[in-house]
Parts: sequence; structure tokens; C-alpha cells
Amino acid sequence: MCTRGQVGGAGSWGTVAQLAFQSIGVVYGDIGTSPLYVYASTFPDGIQHEDDILGVLSLIIYTLALIPLVKYVFIVLRANDNGDVLSAVGGIKEATAAMTEDRIVVISICILVCLFLAQRFGTDKVGYTFAPIITVWFLFIAGIGVYNFVKYDPLVVKAINPKYIVDYFQRNGKTAWISLGGVVLCITGVEALFADLGHFTQSLSLGCFPRVKVVDTSTKYQGQVYIPEINYLLMLACVAVTAAFKTTVKIGNAYGIAVVFVMTLTSALLILIMIMIWKSHIVYIILYAAIIGSVELIYLSSVLYKFDEGGYLPLAFAAFLIAVMLTWNYVYCKRYTYELTHKVASGRLEEIVADVNVRRLPGLAFFYSELVQGIPPLFAHYVEHVPALHTILVFVSVKSLPISKVPPAERFLFRRAAPRGFFVFRCIARYGYKDLRDEREAFDEALVKTLKEFVKEETEEEERGEGSEVEVVEREWRDNGVVHLLGESEVVAGKGSGLLKRVVIDYAYNIMKRNLRQQDEVFTIPRSKLLKVGMTIEL
Repeated sequence: MCTRGQVGGAGSWGTVAQLAFQSIGVVYGDIGTSPLYVYASTFPDGIQHEDDILGVLSLIIYTLALIPLVKYVFIVLRANDNGDVLSAVGGIKEATAAMTEDRIVVISICILVCLFLAQRFGTDKVGYTFAPIITVWFLFIAGIGVYNFVKYDPLVVKAINPKYIVDYFQRNGKTAWISLGGVVLCITGVEALFADLGHFTQSLSLGCFPRVKVVDTSTKYQGQVYIPEINYLLMLACVAVTAAFKTTVKIGNAYGIAVVFVMTLTSALLILIMIMIWKSHIVYIILYAAIIGSVELIYLSSVLYKFDEGGYLPLAFAAFLIAVMLTWNYVYCKRYTYELTHKVASGRLEEIVADVNVRRLPGLAFFYSELVQGIPPLFAHYVEHVPALHTILVFVSVKSLPISKVPPAERFLFRRAAPRGFFVFRCIARYGYKDLRDEREAFDEALVKTLKEFVKEETEEEERGEGSEVEVVEREWRDNGVVHLLGESEVVAGKGSGLLKRVVIDYAYNIMKRNLRQQDEVFTIPRSKLLKVGMTIEL
């Protein structure tokens, strides 16, 4: 996403034009295909009165103006820190009698699988591929709209008058309120306008989600990521939903609840931002809550009416994801607290590194830990069973900050963990949620370079001074390289734990931990330079 400050010259405007073209295939493809199923979902039993068409059209016009345009484009996108295949294929059924429901489902599933397999190429390529297709689609529906407008009834523009909304509700009462669950589908896809603001990466940073691989698919633009595990899980879920529901009406009920819940939660969080961050005037906050908030609550009450007709599905998915996140975060926090309370004291560390029985091996060793301060208990466990340490030992903590980017010059923070001469250091590697994670060789080189600068600045020695610490670091790095030590702690519930705690830790958490991405895969550490240290922790 380009900010205002990035649009300066001709090149910048060219970049904006490219991103705008891509957004046609990525964002507006969803919004633009909504007309396929809005009226079908709004009038599942057919249109009872001719003016109902104008009433619903008026609802669509003002909903599009209020939610995507006013709320998201003009308001929500300011809070930035620095699936319609079945409908498309279903239209064939109207023109071809031989196209049965089962065949439509099979074709839809095939298209969905192809779409998800294409995601690995990144938003950049997917956007350029689908943008021309969606553009042609827009031109076709625009042409059809103009043709029907001229041939049948140009007076349909009367729907711009909100009086038809009032008449629609007066004429249909409760039925009109229920039909809002179909009308809301005209704005499905608006969540894609802000879907690149770092939701997954921020969840990972806060320890609220299991480790997954986040691939930056574009070297030109930030925020274009591909998450293999999530992509394929979504593919399986979409295929299952398509096969089970079969029609757009049932899928619309499920989709409607998901969309309106997202919009309502966005409004609630936005009001907090208006109060706490923007310091907006109370009048603006009240106006937002009274106009946009009340409209969304009305839509929410309508879609919940169809809970048993497919609306339960997104709530079931949400409950499952909440359970996963709560389980992971609970054990993550408990394990971190354990390591913090059992960390190796500074005096004990000095005893270990000064012990003549502990052999010093050539080279550098990076010992990874969640702790920012203190030495993890896993280190003492390692030395107890393997009484050997490398010449230079660096305890590395990789931390993600709640900002978009960390300048490379401020990436690494160093301090000594033991007296001078023992070559034991503490390093914190900091990343923003939009930072590209360096390749391992580049990471190692940058860390060692910063270490040499830290040692040189601290000791005030010449970089090539005879016998200097800088020379030792350079020699060990050049001649012997780096070994990466990763802790593989097995977490189990302590004795006397209740049934729920045992289920959460021993089964739910450990099943996720074993089957999801491991630490060495996240850090892209070559196996030839990797040493794992195991330890059992009772919580």
C-alpha cells in the first residue's frame, strides 16, 4: 500500500497505477462479483411486488456508499500503522439445462483448487493475471446494465431516492428486515481493502498463533505475503463448504454473518482508535456510532436470523480459531514465565564459562532464546550434559516489534553477558511486521558485523589491532563459521494438574507443535549448522 508521502514523482504515480490495476483482480474482484447473488439471496421465494426491486436497489446504493466508501476508504484505511466461483459457474445453469447442480459443484471445486494453487506465485502475479479478466467482467456487466437501462426502464434511477427504502420496509415489515441478510452481500469483499495490514504477522509476534511460514512474494511492494499452511487449509475449507452447501443462497447466509461480524468488530476497534489515538471530537465519535454503527447492528441482527441456515458455519470457524489461539498463547506465556523464573543467574554464568572443565571449541555459537534478559535454563542443561562451549557465544533473541519496519542500523542490540575476555554476548534482533526476514547467510553476516562494531566501540581498540577482541571475532568467523543452537523444549502438564490443563498442554498444544512449522524452518537454518538441545518443562 502506498502512502501519501510515497506519491511524489512520475515514477511514484506509475507505481500507484500498477497497484491500482492489480487491486482490480485482488480486491475489487470480490466486490464486483457480488451482484451475482444479491437479488437471489434477498428474494429466495421470488419478488412479490415490483417496487421491491427499487427498494432493494436503493438499499444497495446507500449501503455501498456508506460502508465501502465512507467507512473503509475515508476512515478505516487512515488507521494504518505506517470467493465467488460458485455464483459465476451457477450462472451457466440458467443458460444450459444440462448443467446440473452436481456438475456446477464439481466445476466450482476445480476452479477453487486452481485458484488456491496459484496463490504461491504472489499477489503481484495473481493480481496482474486476474485484473484483465475482472476488467472484462466489469465491462460486460456495465454493457448489460446500460443495455437493460435503455431498453426496459430508465426510470430505475428513481432508486436513488431513499423514500423507496422506507416504502419497502412499510410494505414488507419483518420480511424486509430478514431480507437485509441478502442485501449485505453487496458489500462482501470490503475486508480485502485492509487485509494486508499485518494480521497474521502481528498475531505471530504476540505469541497468539502457531509458527507458520510467511513468504514475501514481491521484492517491489510490501505486504504481499503467502502463507502456505493457511492457504491450503483455506482451500480445503472452501472445497468442503462448496460441496456441502452447493447453492449460493446457503453460502450467502454463512458469508453474510462472517462479513457483518468483521465490519462490526472493525467499527468497535475504530471507535477506540478515534478516542485513544486520534483524539477525535466527541461529536464525530457519536455521529460515527449513530450512523454507521447502528446500520451495521441492524444488518447483524438480520443475518443472525439465518443462523441455522448456514450462518453457524463462520461462527464455528471463529470458535475453532479462538480455541487454537487461546491454547497457543496460554502455553506460550506459561513457558516464558517458567524460563524467566528459572533463568541462569549472572554469577552462575561466570562460573560456567570460567570452569576449566568446560572445553572451549573454535568458532561462534548462536544460542536462541525467547528471553530478552537473563540466560535460559536450557543453557545450564546443555553445559551439564555437554561440557563444551564455543570460543564466542551469543545469546540471540529474535523479537518482532509492533511497528512496520526497523532500520537495518538498529536491527541488533548487543551487550556483554559475561566479563570481558570470556566472549559471551547478549543480542536482540528486532523486526517490524513488514520487515523482510533476511536469508540465513545475510543474517549471520550482519549480526557478526554489528558484534565487531560493538566490541570495537566498547574497547576503543583499532579494528586490526594486534590481539584485539575484534580480531578474535573476525578470525573465528572467517576460519570456523557459526553453529546455531536451538532449544527443543517438551512441555508437559505438571503433577497434580487438572483434566482441562492436561488436555490443553499434553494434547492440544503438543499436537499443534509437532505438526506445525519447527523453529529451524522458521529461522531457515541449514541443517549442517544446526544443533538442537532438548529439555522437558513441567508447567
